[in-house]
Amino acid sequence: MGDFSEFKFHPRMLAGPRQPGISAYMRIKNEQQLVRVAVLSHIDHYDEIIACYNDCTDDTERILRELADRYPRKLKVFHYAPKVHPPRSRDHARTPDDSVHGLANYYNWALSKTTRQVAVKLDADHLAIAGKLSALTAAIRRDLAAGRRKLYLASGINLLRDPRRSAVPGVRINHLFNGQGDDFVYHPVNEQTVYRNIPQYESFRGIYRLSLDVQYCGITFFHLRALKLSHHYRPPPSRERLAWLRKEPPDLNATVPYEQFCSARYQRQLRRRLPAQLGPRSRLMFHLSASATLRRLKRRLTGEPAGLLREQLARLEDDLRDIDFSRDVLDPLRRWEGEAGASG
Repeated sequence: MGDFSEFKFHPRMLAGPRQPGISAYMRIKNEQQLVRVAVLSHIDHYDEIIACYNDCTDDTERILRELADRYPRKLKVFHYAPKVHPPRSRDHARTPDDSVHGLANYYNWALSKTTRQVAVKLDADHLAIAGKLSALTAAIRRDLAAGRRKLYLASGINLLRDPRRSAVPGVRINHLFNGQGDDFVYHPVNEQTVYRNIPQYESFRGIYRLSLDVQYCGITFFHLRALKLSHHYRPPPSRERLAWLRKEPPDLNATVPYEQFCSARYQRQLRRRLPAQLGPRSRLMFHLSASATLRRLKRRLTGEPAGLLREQLARLEDDLRDIDFSRDVLDPLRRWEGEAGASG
């Protein structure tokens, strides 16, 4: 086994002064189909993007190096050499936080390469919504200039090929939002902002120990994982106990055309029925989060925000109103997929 000491993370690597601005950090494995879209749609909004790739057997490294040559001041590419145990594997469950083969060390090492005061995790299958992300990053920079420090939560919408219109993505209702509270948090960087391994994957929940105000900032990206050629999605089998829900839309197992999804009527039905897809514990927490008193109590006891799904649903219709699907999704995908074909 090689000497991987240079990849060993320690929290002190996050200490020390940092430049004003916003960094994004990526952990990438075999993302040749979408990584170009992710980088190009986000590069204008951040001061730097740190792209760390690991165990790639496709064209990912070449694409990243090509983009780094194009944006030498903003895109920095690193190779994380140790093998990383996959999430939900038995090896991962047995891996301590400080192992170079664990997700936590890998994520923390990528974070340590950032140089700005605020950072956010960026996935290689995200497509930024330019107007939304521009407004969010401008607000963060204003807060930084005024000396205000907060945690800013962002979400995305999961897209899926509509089987009735295979060329046009639809919305995956039974897994609508990408971002569950600690996934895409714009956060200050210091020795406390570290990932930990938990049995199934990595966790960033410790970020809430900073005791900063938490602001949910709405939809800023589309999640494209289910549009990859290698992705095969089959709706889960229907459950008889939910049969009454299927008598009229929304069918929680459906892929809904985007235009229908955005309609006011559909949004009303969605807000009323989407919580039914949750498990018993999550459904209970959703209903309890209607109480401001209980939300404050959970925040005080655990440090974590309560009622994120409620906030996501409450402002979803307003978020969608500012999104033009052709301008923000279809046109960028056509442009960058054409560019990828020309360069390949």
